[in-house]
Amino acid sequence: RGGDVLELKGLEQVIEGARHLLIALSQLAPVRSQDPTACSAVLSSLLSQYPSYANLGVIDRDGMMFCSALPLTSGPISTSDRPYFKRSLETRAFNVGEYQISRLISDPVLTLAYPILDEQKNVTSIVFAGMDLKWLNRNISKTQLPSGAFIQILDRDGLTLARHPNPEQWLGKPMAETNVTTAILTRGEGWLESPDAQRIDRLYVFTRVQSVPSSDIY
Repeated sequence: RGGDVLELKGLEQVIEGARHLLIALSQLAPVRSQDPTACSAVLSSLLSQYPSYANLGVIDRDGMMFCSALPLTSGPISTSDRPYFKRSLETRAFNVGEYQISRLISDPVLTLAYPILDEQKNVTSIVFAGMDLKWLNRNISKTQLPSGAFIQILDRDGLTLARHPNPEQWLGKPMAETNVTTAILTRGEGWLESPDAQRIDRLYVFTRVQSVPSSDIY
């Protein structure tokens, strides 16, 4: 269906747009200087222009968020245990995280991160954008579907980032059909016929979002 293809392309464009934004932010002097006040002021002025993001910020190489578009009312926040932070240190490249609850705003987000490197290619800090999953679900709800069909977006762990219909029932949870999830995470792209949790036979078609190799969104 043409409309569904446009929805997938739209998601790819959102992720690619985030990559370009983070690259641009990484070049700003207040961001590179690791000055919390100047950096936070710049990002705060930008956040309202990007309704798809719940927050913009910068993390030092020890995992402490020192710069944030939203106020760090309780001081720096540690992200050293977050998988996206560890991948940024390992790959030194743009990467897309997984479902998580923001420690700053307590809302569900998908973090997109880009490392800032020094002349020796060592990571000095990481600039990030937290995609607002409520925003993502509102947008995917505009997809026109046949009666009885659904569309679901999963992260690399098989957890739900968005679902239409009934997003509130599924956000942050795995699909009920574990065999389907296994096929998605193993094969990346394809289809299968299988009964759902109510024993209704369904056709499942799945693909990986192709915007960047490290996105692992399905």
